[in-house]
Amino acid sequence: MLLPLLRRGASLTSAGALALAAFAGAVPAQAAASAQAAAVSENLVCVGHMTVTLATPVTYTPAQNTFKVTGAMDDCMSPSGSNPRVAGGSFSMTGSGLLSCTRLETYKLEQNFTWYDAQGAKLGETRVSATGTGKGDPAHHEMLNVNHGIAAAGSTRFAGQEVESEFAPKAAVGSCDEGKNNLTGSIQVSIRPAR
Repeated sequence: MLLPLLRRGASLTSAGALALAAFAGAVPAQAAASAQAAAVSENLVCVGHMTVTLATPVTYTPAQNTFKVTGAMDDCMSPSGSNPRVAGGSFSMTGSGLLSCTRLETYKLEQNFTWYDAQGAKLGETRVSATGTGKGDPAHHEMLNVNHGIAAAGSTRFAGQEVESEFAPKAAVGSCDEGKNNLTGSIQVSIRPAR
């Protein structure tokens, strides 16, 4: 089963810390404290929607492909309190890699984020060269992609910070037999100090 995408103030990192602490025999209070500390370290967490356009339809057979992702984040919060003015943003991503409907995917992508305050004033931009992995579950109409990178030094917002984006396409034109294309779904972006 794939992880649910929309987790307020949490990331795969904090969920992993919680699972690891529980596995190691830590008492629940210690595990909860670790997860809370990880969540508070997030400088920004945003959720929104996205569209993925593929150069060629994706089937069960892995094949090299290119893709473009566009969308908007209409709900942002800053658990650390360091970025209270960021209310939302828009983004575009371009990538390429070995893609299929069911096997583990690996790819590279360039991400460009633009951030806005609640009044729509631009607050800055973030550029990220990232690597990603993903896996689909066509039987349950699920897919999860997780991307990691460090914001470029030339970014006007969040330069040098770790950027993680998770997107889960939910609807697509076509099937895996004939080829999926033009996917839509949800996205979560988390930004934290680089470790």
